[in-house]
Amino acid sequence: MSDFWSGALIAIIGSVAGFAISYWRQRADKKNDEKKQIESFLNAIRSEISSIWIRYYETIGDSIENLKENEGFDSYYPIFDNYFIIYDNNTNLIGSLDKGLSEILIKTYIAAKGLKDSFVFNNQLLNEVRRYHDLARETNIKHYSVQHQAYSGIWQDYGKGIQEMHFKLKESKDILIDNINKKLG
Repeated sequence: MSDFWSGALIAIIGSVAGFAISYWRQRADKKNDEKKQIESFLNAIRSEISSIWIRYYETIGDSIENLKENEGFDSYYPIFDNYFIIYDNNTNLIGSLDKGLSEILIKTYIAAKGLKDSFVFNNQLLNEVRRYHDLARETNIKHYSVQHQAYSGIWQDYGKGIQEMHFKLKESKDILIDNINKKLG
């Protein structure tokens, strides 16, 4: 074989090898970047859910756990903001998680958002209970007394529902954090 063809063959083999090495290195770097992105996301989720839970538990969670049978939650709990910033802005990463972790993550956030909505509704019920109580007391009109009793019954039953949702969220949150800790090592 002539020197020209030998040199050309070596150049071609070198080019193909260089391309293959570059390709596999970029692919490995991309996988490493994706892994770091998932780890950062899980760290942020763990911080978000832990911070939200601590704030919630310190403000009313303990009171919810201690509700007695047929007792409504007799406090307004103002909720005006969306506290789920990390989750809501990174939903594209949830599909990159393994099935079990993504399922418990979604379950936990749905439970948290559902409980948040329940407090908004409880606030509305409590408004109606107090409004009809005041109207019945001020006017002595039976209709207002009947409405007060009706809303009171709904509100008391709703307290039990809030308590059940609280305990389901607490369990789900604990499972989620445990799974994140296992995943991150």
